[in-house]
Amino acid sequence: MDSETTFIPAAPAKITADLVLRIFGGFTFIASQIFCVAAAIVFCTAGLFHLSRTATLIEAAIIAVPTVLICVQVFFMVVRAERDPDNN
Repeated sequence: MDSETTFIPAAPAKITADLVLRIFGGFTFIASQIFCVAAAIVFCTAGLFHLSRTATLIEAAIIAVPTVLICVQVFFMVVRAERDPDNN
């Protein structure tokens, strides 16, 4: 037998209260930054172009779609990172 060892992946961490709190904290931190950037984009472009309230709401709705999609991806990445046995 060779001296090389076979790589056996470890099982992901079980769902515990500590794991849920770490996922919540990591997601909340990153998602709040994403929402702040989205709000700044809406605020700055509405002010720059002197948009009406209706136009600003339409712009916010358009910006909200990719923002939510990014937050969903971030949530899944945080869950994968926190459940990874090499991370603990």
